[in-house]
Amino acid sequence: MLRPMPNLKIALIAAAILPAFSAQAQTACESYTISSGDTLRLIAERVYGSRDLSAIIYDANRSMVGNNPNNIEIGMRITIPCKDGGAAPAPAEITEAIVVEVDPVVEVTAPPEEPAVVATPVVTEAPTVFQTLSVTTNPVLFPSRPSFVSAGNFPPFADGEGRGLMTDFVVAALRHSNFPRINNINPVSLPFDPLMASTDPDVLLSFPWVNPGCAETDFLSERSLNLCKNYTFSDKAYEIVLTFLVADRGGLAQAVRADQFNGKRICVPEQYPVNHLAEAGFFEPAVTIERGNSVAECIGRLLSGQTDVVNADYLSVEATYAVLSSQSIIVENTEFTWVRSVHAIAHNENQAGMQTLTAFNFGLIALRQSGEWLSISQKYLN
Repeated sequence: MLRPMPNLKIALIAAAILPAFSAQAQTACESYTISSGDTLRLIAERVYGSRDLSAIIYDANRSMVGNNPNNIEIGMRITIPCKDGGAAPAPAEITEAIVVEVDPVVEVTAPPEEPAVVATPVVTEAPTVFQTLSVTTNPVLFPSRPSFVSAGNFPPFADGEGRGLMTDFVVAALRHSNFPRINNINPVSLPFDPLMASTDPDVLLSFPWVNPGCAETDFLSERSLNLCKNYTFSDKAYEIVLTFLVADRGGLAQAVRADQFNGKRICVPEQYPVNHLAEAGFFEPAVTIERGNSVAECIGRLLSGQTDVVNADYLSVEATYAVLSSQSIIVENTEFTWVRSVHAIAHNENQAGMQTLTAFNFGLIALRQSGEWLSISQKYLN
């Protein structure tokens, strides 16, 4: 039977709420060189005392950093403005946000005289516990029929019918960010490649996607390289543990070395990367790496003897196993585990998508600080 891992689940929740902290010191009103482990949020916490003031630093270095505040590189020299604004750029004028109702059959309307201004994070003086985001939208930049695409039938993160953990995160985060207020998010699950569909200018976000490890490209497939090169990942929304699941037909549950799997078939659902297998010493033709359209398909192959190992995350396998209601025994081999993060993505050339991704990132901050992130997670862990 599938063995529960409650302690691991609790550890993942804690890891997602409490990012690592670096003790390196910086002060405001000076320049700073990015070092390993830095993020703009951590730098803002060290300089200003709050991670939520990272937009001050981002706005001062936008021309260097680009559209994604996460794209900072080791060795990059950035400016850290004075908190009182002495060396910071003047904040953009705040204008009324357009209210956008997302529905495949409802068009978005906006006043025709609205200026064409790209969304810009703005730090307000309001005494809120998290940073708010005010934007100006434009019907030219924003699609008339914005949509969201599911990366597949990926329970509990997305169930192919517009529900799931990541859907709830996106709905709640965009509500918190106030950019723009998008309601009734119903990600479409497509019969063809959702990554290709995400190039459509009407697609604001696609989710959930597992980061394949874009920092190390040695073992990435062409698909993963495309994902890393042409799409921007949101901040980490969740962490999962990829593991090996086997049917109790032999000694694979106790195997501790890659060569003990020689001659075996490993089914990896389409939503997951495979580069971690190569990093751990699993190479073809010693093993056969097969792709399944979903976790359920790989589990079905395992139960019918058509594959020997399923490589997926415990949470998804548990949800799928419950649906299958199978009496067959499936066990974990915990010798092989990999922690990966789950994200929403937007195509780099989709301006409206990049705006929405920025809003989602700011909303995630609010979700964690308000406790809503934890309550949404617990709903799917129970």
